[in-house]
Amino acid sequence: MARGGVTYTDIANAAETIKNAGKNPTVDRVLSHLGTGSKSTIGPHLKNWKLQHTEVRESNDLPLDILNVVRELHQRLQLQADDKVQQTEQRIADLSAERDEEVKALENQIASLKQALNDTTEQRDALAAENKKLLKALNEADLNAVKLESKVKSDAQLISELTTSKNEGIHQIKLMHEQQEHYQLKMAEERTRERAESHAIKTQLNTQITEQSRQLAAADERYKDTRNEYKELLSVKAETDKTLQTLQCEYAKQETQITEISAQLEQSKNENQLLQSEGSKLNKLSITQSNQLAALSSELSLLNEALNMAKLDAEKIQDRFMLQTDEYQIVCQEKSVLQAQLKLLQESL
Repeated sequence: MARGGVTYTDIANAAETIKNAGKNPTVDRVLSHLGTGSKSTIGPHLKNWKLQHTEVRESNDLPLDILNVVRELHQRLQLQADDKVQQTEQRIADLSAERDEEVKALENQIASLKQALNDTTEQRDALAAENKKLLKALNEADLNAVKLESKVKSDAQLISELTTSKNEGIHQIKLMHEQQEHYQLKMAEERTRERAESHAIKTQLNTQITEQSRQLAAADERYKDTRNEYKELLSVKAETDKTLQTLQCEYAKQETQITEISAQLEQSKNENQLLQSEGSKLNKLSITQSNQLAALSSELSLLNEALNMAKLDAEKIQDRFMLQTDEYQIVCQEKSVLQAQLKLLQESL
């Protein structure tokens, strides 16, 4: 709400003063300059002043469309600014209302505390009056011995009951202490048992790690042995291949000799037919050559058998080589499995 004494003229004068100072006239600056009034009052008047000031300041050289657009844009901006001002004022009003509610709540709380203080004061006065009455009753009790004896008996009975209740409480406290000690002993036993189990598990894991390490070492040894055997088999295979090649070369040479001898025999037969006069010599030569041919044929048979044996040995060596290769792969797989198990055991520790 507006305060008294704030008019459009005051607001216009303040806006002119702020403008002449080189600043933009705003609601806050006008309010600060006037020192009185409210934003809800200053805002509309300042808006009207700005509209009038803008109309006076407009140049007649500008087109009417541009002036209308500028005026409409100015009005739109002014409306947005007014909306923001109103929203701010609304928030301030809400905060003020909340603050007033908090103040009221505090005032109510203070009033209740004052009431409680008054009640406490009244209770204190009542207790003081009662204390006076008790003093008076005590003086009267000194005069009434008979009444006091009966009261002493009742008090003694009450003391006895309180003593019995006290003993029961002490017994319950002892029971609670015993239960607590039993619980502590049980917890100590549980901790000891858990430590023993943890130690046993750790020992078992260490044993498993040792066994896995031993198996891994054995697998490495088998791997080395298999690799050495594999190398030996490769060397034996190479020697066998060399022997086989040598036998094949000798076999080829023997076939060449047989071919040559056959050619010589055929030539001899032709010469025998042509030279009947030398029949006896040729017969002897033919017998000799036949014996040589038989010997060569026998040697050729032996060479063929040796070649077949060499092929069989090569096949056996090849089979053994394949078997050793399979064993080598199995050992490698076992080694990988053992390494993975050892890694898992180490991670579990």
